Amino acid sequence: MTKYYVGIDGDKDGWVVASLLNSKTVPQIDIYPSDIKALWQKVSPNAKFPVLIDIPIGLGNRADLERSLRKELGPAKSSVFSTKDRKALRAARRSPTFTAANHDLPKGSRFTKQEFAIIDKILEVDDYLISCLKSNANITSELVESHPELAFVRLADLSGVARPSTKKTKQAGKAQRWDIIAGFSSGAISRAKVTASLNLKFISKNGIKSQYEDDILDAIALALLNFQGQSHGFSNIPLLDANLIPMQFASV
Repeated sequence: MTKYYVGIDGDKDGWVVASLLNSKTVPQIDIYPSDIKALWQKVSPNAKFPVLIDIPIGLGNRADLERSLRKELGPAKSSVFSTKDRKALRAARRSPTFTAANHDLPKGSRFTKQEFAIIDKILEVDDYLISCLKSNANITSELVESHPELAFVRLADLSGVARPSTKKTKQAGKAQRWDIIAGFSSGAISRAKVTASLNLKFISKNGIKSQYEDDILDAIALALLNFQGQSHGFSNIPLLDANLIPMQFASV
């Protein structure tokens, strides 16, 4: 059975998955509904472990971990938000609105809109990992957190391409990240080649639909970082939360 290097990024419709045979082949891009158990059952049989995913994993004290990542990312540090612990996230999940979730919380402990928007996704993954642990089916070494902007920085450095200097919400920022992917893959993976390979649901008359492009870029970057890490070794040593779930940003 063919095995793939996999990167996963969250999307408003679910999860965007990039699957690579190696760093010189155009990845397969798929989108799955927001059901991490179903996603894992679909993806894991054909994956080389670990699978890298952009979602907070390990919901303990992540402050030092996130601080180090912000320092590493420099201009892109705003892409790292402070993840609350498991108790706070579960309490916020019961709140009907962003405003209600922050009611009576001190200023430094309030949720950002970005974090509040993905609380369900964070806890969906956390609940699944805990359920696997309880059933003696530990997958915490197989489904591992990383960060797309960290991936772009590492891929840029490895390929001699300039690091991103503009947010990927801008066209110039998207172009920079496609250049990094093309540089690392020696031109094998480009925006044009990825666009040509995509399912029509991802495509408009102008190319990749804007609501998908950021997530596709991120998933590909994670898959390429995964290829590099599995080929040459990952560099990070994870911390553990109270449930012994690793907290880390997988890197090389």
